[in-house]
Amino acid sequence: MGQLWYIIQLKQAYVSKFLRFSAYKLGIVFPHNACTNRLNVMKKLFFFCLSAILSSRGATAQVSVGNDALILIANTPASFDGLTLNSSSDLTVSNNVLSISTTAIPGSPPSITRVYKFSSPITFEGTVGLFYQTSELNGNVEGNLKIVYANGSPSVTTTGGTVDAVNNYISNELSSPVTFNTVTAATAGALPVTLAYFTVKKEVTAAQISWETSSETNSDFFEVQRSSDAKSWQVLGKVFAQSDSRTANSYFYTDSNPLRSSNFYRLKMVDRDGSFTYSSMRTLQFDGDVAVISYPNPATEKILIAPQSGNVSLLKLLNVQGRVLYESGEGQTVREMDVKKYPSGMYFLEVLQSDGSVKLIKFIKQ
Repeated sequence: MGQLWYIIQLKQAYVSKFLRFSAYKLGIVFPHNACTNRLNVMKKLFFFCLSAILSSRGATAQVSVGNDALILIANTPASFDGLTLNSSSDLTVSNNVLSISTTAIPGSPPSITRVYKFSSPITFEGTVGLFYQTSELNGNVEGNLKIVYANGSPSVTTTGGTVDAVNNYISNELSSPVTFNTVTAATAGALPVTLAYFTVKKEVTAAQISWETSSETNSDFFEVQRSSDAKSWQVLGKVFAQSDSRTANSYFYTDSNPLRSSNFYRLKMVDRDGSFTYSSMRTLQFDGDVAVISYPNPATEKILIAPQSGNVSLLKLLNVQGRVLYESGEGQTVREMDVKKYPSGMYFLEVLQSDGSVKLIKFIKQ
């Protein structure tokens, strides 16, 4: 097919630029210019209509987005030759090419023979779906299909979702941000890792990280990563996988020293051949408060001080008259304090935190 040009001239007096769409083999290219807000609005509306037309024509499109970014409006479905994206927030895509491959992702059975590939990964949160042909099932049972995404390899098979066998359509909601460059569908348990869930929760001043796989093929280990900004990541530890399993496997990891701010967590799932992909992100917020646990209660022998790492600069033990019975060295980490030698009565812990604030904690010595 020859090259098609769509040119729209905006009639507003204060906008003099043109919005140009170029399609080669029904692909779309956006120009470098035209970056005003009003032009972006026009671009959103026009691209949405054009993508619907292309999808209805049953074409195999290569969609290209140049420096002049494409913006998908939040909670507005958009279709790109059968791939549907309904982002929970405005999604900006630039310098990217979306193409369709008929080469399935290996598995038992492999994925369907409709695999969407972005030239650069995108981070997406919302509902993703795709239309497929019966001839593309490739040995998969239609009713058992699940959305599969990957950022490299291995792939992650999602749980839940909806299969519309009448219209040959499958979708699932990604409830937290996921980074991927590949989207397809496959039978649950057919591809390397099927992540059933991934959760993080507070346990006093620690973060408990847990996840479960419903199946694994050729998997090697999970790398637990943390970030303060969801951009730069630190490796916290490694948990070895079951490698090959068709049953549920649960995994746990404890971050004993979370950041005194936002903590973003993700899993890097590594296969035996060194290929890998990332899970979606989870977030916990720690405000740096000091928790003191005394056991037994009232205390008879010792108390346990459980502050977040680096948050306590000085610790004092006071009696009811305000006399200092014990003082830690400045910056010294104290996790446990022996109180056996002190007589029964009421005591106070004075905690000076690194931000200059002081916390006074009362406990009873029996």
